[in-house]
Amino acid sequence: MKIVQIIGGLGNQMFQYSLALALRKRYGNEVAVDTCFFRGYPLHNHYEIDKIFHATLPVASKREVRNAFRLLVGHYNLSRIYKHCMPCKKTEYREKQATAFNPNVLEDQRATYYDGYWQDHRYLIDVKDDILREFVWRQPLTGKNAELFQQLASGNSVSIHYRGGDYVNHPTFGGICDVDYYKRAIAQIAPCMRPGTLVAIFSNDIATCKEHLCPLLKDCQVVFVDWNQGADSHLDMRLMTACQTNIVANSSFSWWGAFLNQRKDHVVVAPKRWTRNGQTAQRCLPDWLRV
Repeated sequence: MKIVQIIGGLGNQMFQYSLALALRKRYGNEVAVDTCFFRGYPLHNHYEIDKIFHATLPVASKREVRNAFRLLVGHYNLSRIYKHCMPCKKTEYREKQATAFNPNVLEDQRATYYDGYWQDHRYLIDVKDDILREFVWRQPLTGKNAELFQQLASGNSVSIHYRGGDYVNHPTFGGICDVDYYKRAIAQIAPCMRPGTLVAIFSNDIATCKEHLCPLLKDCQVVFVDWNQGADSHLDMRLMTACQTNIVANSSFSWWGAFLNQRKDHVVVAPKRWTRNGQTAQRCLPDWLRV
């Protein structure tokens, strides 16, 4: 059996789950996901894929994970200690966030355990149709979200994802999608932005967006989407998929908002660099504009 560990926020989970879909397409149904390590995990909303989407991949039992991989199983802190102290097994692939594409991950036919983020589009581009079938939201939109989705989907619209907070001084992701990046991104699409263009801004730092982004959007109709919190945060991603243009942060969350967008006139603007440390994962799709 091939087992893919799932951990992190929703965007990270979707990359890991997509690797499992790619493995299932190559090797059949002996593929499962491991959600054991959300026990003790202090961040985000735990495993969300099966609650939000029509997920079909099975969740591996503790026994299956133990047989396939290790004795220490079922707790996030134990897994961190294990990885720090123990070498990687021959039937295990470990990947640190943002590392380069490894073709062996897809080509190794052995029963294997996969521990990583797998945030390179080459892991999933051959299963895009499978991903689109899998990542279909379970619940219909209601209220303000349903109204805004219809407005975004029916005309010239832009989503902007600005991630402040923990990202501002982050050693890997901080300082890349700063105000200058959004100035360049907005300038890139300015010729297509007619007066009255609907711009939806998604952020955990609305104050910074109002101060620095609003002056760049004087002729636009700006909406700050600040009502989807906690377990409803995934609805922001769903709204992003309705926009004609997505300006994404170096964040897996808005990456997926852009990837799942199926508008025929769709444009994505993304940063040239994704991390500060020169790691070489190819996250952006070839047709995305990079500034």
